[in-house]
Amino acid sequence: MHCYSGKVTRLLAVAAVLALAVALTALAACNITDDKGGNGGTLRPVENFYTISFETGVQGVECDDIILTSSTQIILPDNLYRRGYEFAGWYIDEDYTTTLSDFLISNAVSENIVAYAKWEPVEYTLNISVNNPKAGYILDDGNEKIAEDGAEEEIAFTYGTDFSFTAVDQTKSEYYSFMGWYDEDGNQVQGTNEYAFRAPAEDVRLQARWRGVQLKIYFHNDRATDAAEEVVAVTDYRYGDTFTYVPDYAAD
Repeated sequence: MHCYSGKVTRLLAVAAVLALAVALTALAACNITDDKGGNGGTLRPVENFYTISFETGVQGVECDDIILTSSTQIILPDNLYRRGYEFAGWYIDEDYTTTLSDFLISNAVSENIVAYAKWEPVEYTLNISVNNPKAGYILDDGNEKIAEDGAEEEIAFTYGTDFSFTAVDQTKSEYYSFMGWYDEDGNQVQGTNEYAFRAPAEDVRLQARWRGVQLKIYFHNDRATDAAEEVVAVTDYRYGDTFTYVPDYAAD
């Protein structure tokens, strides 16, 4: 049994040998292995040849049909790949009420079968924060404040979830400037206050960053004898920084 995804062929299988009867008068008992490798029970015999076809529900991913014949070796597709989802087995109905294995065990096959892949979405986590709660906070798409106290907010999501956030300056915005949105590696992913994105199939860490504006700090020396030493400006610091400055003439 092969499944095809683009140019890649995957052998996704758990083998189960079925001894199928070719006539109702010559019934032969056999075992079937379910999609996860467990022994599901005894398969009822079939009278004619039928086909099991597979609907993966994923564009570009197709699986070979199985032709049920006498002593057919069934190789069921398993561990199929779909971004953001886990494969949860094959079912004979689109409501996922009866597994393919249970159906084959409980019913004599009398027609072609269509098996549907069931997928369970994987849950990921978004951790979102601000680097300085004095500078700003975040609004979600419902205009609710989040991460306003500096604590990291944790949001569960599934692949493809749409997020929309807005970074809002606090009251003393003249002392800070918004730098943008950054990922966990320190890379800027958006430079404006509003950031909308579609979630990938992985955990996400996001931070809204502000920095203090650059200010000139003037030191006055009222005992300076040289006009050039009377006032010294320091410009390498920003609002909120802590620093120590010792001028050249301090010893005097």
